[in-house]
Amino acid sequence: MIPFNVIQETDFHNAWKLALEFVLKNRYEISFGDIKNPKKAWDSTQVIRLSKNAIGQIERKEIHPDYPFKLVDNYCDELTREYLKDYKNKSDLEKFVYLYFERLVEPVDQLAFMKDNLSKQISSGIRSNQCQAITWRSEEDAISGSPPCLQRIQVLWSKPDQADVRFSWRSRDLFGAWQSNLIALVSMLNTEVIHPNGCKIRSIIDYSDSLHVYITDLEAARNVRWPIYGRFE
Repeated sequence: MIPFNVIQETDFHNAWKLALEFVLKNRYEISFGDIKNPKKAWDSTQVIRLSKNAIGQIERKEIHPDYPFKLVDNYCDELTREYLKDYKNKSDLEKFVYLYFERLVEPVDQLAFMKDNLSKQISSGIRSNQCQAITWRSEEDAISGSPPCLQRIQVLWSKPDQADVRFSWRSRDLFGAWQSNLIALVSMLNTEVIHPNGCKIRSIIDYSDSLHVYITDLEAARNVRWPIYGRFE
């Protein structure tokens, strides 16, 4: 049975380290992906709740010094309307298999809907579970070899001016993508949905069906340092 874990943290880096330690401890090996060239990883299902200082760390785009992906600003740019305009002019060879921002605003602008829905929650004083967006396109993704990893985003209003954010993932690279995923998505939501409504994020619940570390990254994952009083030891 796949190992299942729940983490509640106020430190962004400590949450990443705890999630890694859980995977490394349980050693649940899987092979997945292309039948001809399967990927091997140690897998888990994890729910990670972030609050307080962790939200500020994410919004300041702080990454752990041992996190392998350093081009976080570039990734944040991919989740903007400006990037999408330029992206559409690229050749098919230059494009990704999918682009999250494109999935979220075309053919229906789900982010605009979320902004309006959050505004209605605030004005009515009634919380709604309908403020969400999905990336899945059944006609494409059911037969695709590379469907989107991110599946759903939800924003819930909390009095007086706060918002709780939920992310649901089909599959996720814990070592190489977890921190940059959250930083870029939070930046996008703050720009498109939350700050236009005068709100700020109170908490994030990040759920991954498959939160894994690739076999090739295990040694580097073992060497990730614990954050201790603002230092890494």
